[in-house]
Amino acid sequence: MSQNSFLLPEEAYTRAINPVADWVKQIAFYASRMTGKPFEACRQHLIKKLKSGAIPFKNPTVVHFKRAENGDTEKTTTPLTQYIQGTIKDNEVLAPTFTTYLHPSVKRSVIVEYLDINVAQRKVYKKASQKFEAEGDIGKFKYYHNAQDSAKRRNNSVSGGFVAKGSVIENKSAHSTLTSTTRSIASLSNASNERLIEGNRHYFTFQIALNNIISIATEADKECVQNAVETFGLVYPSIKDVMACIKRSTDLYWRDTKALLEIEKFVSVLTPVERAAVVYTGDLYHIRVFNDAFARQFLTDLSKKGDTTPVDDPVGKIHKTDEQIVNYAHQIYISGLEGVGKDYSKISEDDRYIVVNTCLNIEQTIERYKLFLEAFFLTKNSPCTIATIPSMIRRSVVLSDTDSTMFSVDNWVDWYFGTLRFDDAAYALSGAIMFMATQAIAHILAIFSANMNVERSRLFTLAMKPEYVFPVFAQTSVAKHYYTAIKVKEGSVYKGIKMEIKGVHMKDSSVPTTIIKSAAEEMRAIIDSVMRNEKLSLKAMLAKASDIEREITRSIDAGEVTYLKKIKIKEKTAYKDTEERSPYQYYVMWQKCFASSYGDAPKPPYQAVRLPLNIASQTALREWIVQIENPAVKEALGHYFKDTGKGPVRSFPVPIAHCSMHGFPPELKAVLDTRKIILTLTKSYRNILESLGFFSKRDMLLIEQGY
Repeated sequence: MSQNSFLLPEEAYTRAINPVADWVKQIAFYASRMTGKPFEACRQHLIKKLKSGAIPFKNPTVVHFKRAENGDTEKTTTPLTQYIQGTIKDNEVLAPTFTTYLHPSVKRSVIVEYLDINVAQRKVYKKASQKFEAEGDIGKFKYYHNAQDSAKRRNNSVSGGFVAKGSVIENKSAHSTLTSTTRSIASLSNASNERLIEGNRHYFTFQIALNNIISIATEADKECVQNAVETFGLVYPSIKDVMACIKRSTDLYWRDTKALLEIEKFVSVLTPVERAAVVYTGDLYHIRVFNDAFARQFLTDLSKKGDTTPVDDPVGKIHKTDEQIVNYAHQIYISGLEGVGKDYSKISEDDRYIVVNTCLNIEQTIERYKLFLEAFFLTKNSPCTIATIPSMIRRSVVLSDTDSTMFSVDNWVDWYFGTLRFDDAAYALSGAIMFMATQAIAHILAIFSANMNVERSRLFTLAMKPEYVFPVFAQTSVAKHYYTAIKVKEGSVYKGIKMEIKGVHMKDSSVPTTIIKSAAEEMRAIIDSVMRNEKLSLKAMLAKASDIEREITRSIDAGEVTYLKKIKIKEKTAYKDTEERSPYQYYVMWQKCFASSYGDAPKPPYQAVRLPLNIASQTALREWIVQIENPAVKEALGHYFKDTGKGPVRSFPVPIAHCSMHGFPPELKAVLDTRKIILTLTKSYRNILESLGFFSKRDMLLIEQGY
């Protein structure tokens, strides 16, 4: 079986970083279309104007350190265009930070060689961990999972070594180079996914939108686009269609009739082929909008499950197939591969035939639609404005990090089937969009790598592999706090689903296990309900969250310690700080202020529960002491704070032994911050409610709001 043919041949990815020449080419194209004059005449006119200074040209000065052969560095300045040209001339690697490095053909890095070995070893461990996890062998899974995690930490430690003073690998530029590279990868991936899945482009200003339209129309392979449109019977978008496509993105950021008319003037002088390029390049969503039948047929062909036609050495052929194709084939035949990982000895011969024939169908479909893919997805046009990607309003990307992008394709499933489904056909269809997105990113990152001048053997190393399939993904407003369920991990199909809960507020170990377990059960129930196409009841969820608040309130009012944070008061000598600054002070304070009325605290060490107190200022402290009815406690507290000079007390640990017998001292109970306790303990439930679209008032309990 052949390798994945979605990408262009390696030699097609060449370095192309000449901003001035590209600007001249694209502006000449724009001028040619708007004036009706020949392109070459416009180009020559621009060049002449640039050389004469008639067109202001600012060539920024780059301040940089240049390293001599003996390793000494010299601070110098170079015009930006000259800096870029010098980088190309000297065949150097250019990082996104504009730091340059010697090409590996000149000098190889021993650190890279170390990482190569470690990455390869981690891959072995990772595959083994996935295999045993899929098989349910938890012991071996944990062993290999820990081994791959250890290898990952060793790899990541190199980055820390770059910035550690005294490290033998200290290199001030290396860490920023690594960070900027990974951010560029994630940004390109997010922008590509938004454009492909939802037709969403980061057109946050008029100039950005116009520039990108000019760039696509200029750089498109018009012959290829025309052949693709006519071969597959695609629609040539009208001027109105193109403007609808553009407004889908610009409407998210600005409304300017005059600016849109300027764009429309340019769109109106483009040829039908150029308009097709503008609308369809990297944009499967708008291909679907204007070519519903074609999009449906393409995805049907790509997501087709293979049959049981016998094939010689099916397992051998599977192992020779591109891993991304195999992983997608597993998603197409999802119900037949549950719990077997990639151990094909555990499935029947017919199932092995189905897997290999599914892989063959994917390859054959890619080949059959190769002209379509080359015209609109294997182009020179990468997404625009990745430097400002944090400000992008997203439609499909639900979450991303430095090395990941997570996106939703539920709208595609709904379009194809008329409803949201969670069966084999729906997984196959969603997998087709995921496969397209992954391969489009691989092409864009190959362009990125070529422009950095990555050595040819590593040209396709940068990639965003589809690691997980989450049937349902639930977000909250807190960064990196979400819950979901894993169905597929790197091609290994789980039996059932495996919950994935992320974020300290979702599973805080300091919160009683009853609450955390209950919240986890609610998250699982929500996901199960969605997958069964059942309606969710926000009212029921509010009632459960409110009942928990009522239960915590009852427990605290009764003096119970069930929901309070427990701490240990140690002997005085166990603390490095002085008696006045360490937690030992609370033992002293109890003995001086409360022991005469409520008995001595146990000799340290002893267990205590921390009571949060609503005493935020000196005024609140004085008011608290004044209203205390017990004269002994009132006098003792007054003397204590006067003698020690201490300020407000935000919390106080009470011996558990006392609470178990007598509850909380009434003086402390009067200023007990019950609201703070409840808000801290119920963050997981509030996050669940946010995932359902209910946003509570931040500092109010649900029961205070009438629920």
